[in-house]
Amino acid sequence: MDIGQNSIKIYLSGFSCAEAIVKTIQDNGVMDVPIELLKAASAFKSGIGGTKGDLCGCLIGALMIIGAKYGRDNNKDDTSTINRKAADLYDKFQQEFGCMRCYDLTKEFRDVNHFDSQERREYCSDIVEFTTTRLSELL
Repeated sequence: MDIGQNSIKIYLSGFSCAEAIVKTIQDNGVMDVPIELLKAASAFKSGIGGTKGDLCGCLIGALMIIGAKYGRDNNKDDTSTINRKAADLYDKFQQEFGCMRCYDLTKEFRDVNHFDSQERREYCSDIVEFTTTRLSELL
């Protein structure tokens, strides 16, 4: 099973989109991911806090991983690598889905009060897969 398919499996098992991205990278040994990073991803479910519909949790989870790998731990290190990788992921996501906000991505399900439906989770699993695959290419 490739990393994208694995991310779908993890997501559909009950993890949020941001958590699924982080857990997939962790479980596939792509990089060492501290448990605190997975816990931090929990805050970004459904576009922050489970209800806000802001920036997609997939994108946030992936940016957390990019930051963990390429981020700096002092104010003198160069940021060109992390900036390039974060911008690349952002651009690919925007190109693929046309928007960044969870609310906009899932509007058709929110409008009919079916956000918690299995159909919406299956729809979002494609976003999880795309984001995980692009992320793994950047790492």
